[in-house]
Amino acid sequence: MIMFTSGTTGTPKGVMLSHESFTSYTLNNVSPADPDVKESNLLTVPMYHIAGIQAMISAIYAGRTLIIQKQFEPTEWLQLVQNKLVNRAMLVPTMLKTIIEHPNFTDYNLRSLEVITYGAAPMPVTVILDAIEKFPHM
Repeated sequence: MIMFTSGTTGTPKGVMLSHESFTSYTLNNVSPADPDVKESNLLTVPMYHIAGIQAMISAIYAGRTLIIQKQFEPTEWLQLVQNKLVNRAMLVPTMLKTIIEHPNFTDYNLRSLEVITYGAAPMPVTVILDAIEKFPHM
């Protein structure tokens, strides 16, 4: 499979990825499905991007319910986390910043959320610090 880099530091480049690379990543970084554990993943990043593909594969391997948001919209994201009791989410830095700066952020119960992973662009330290403050239960 040829995936194109996001081009955050220059021109996007085609990168050859094998099925083995996806498999190796998953087997080395994700615990296999446990039928006694009920978890869910909110997938907001596009599935044509490496982050989306890997998040999807990881969720399936781990036996998590995969909730797919058609397109990122912060209010809907907050509602999904609250209403579907989402445990895990993959975001890019701008998405995380938009969520934690949402004017109604404190109106939502997000305590089900245990893990936020991020990638695809550099994460500003200020966003990380704000996220740690806004999600003290993680």
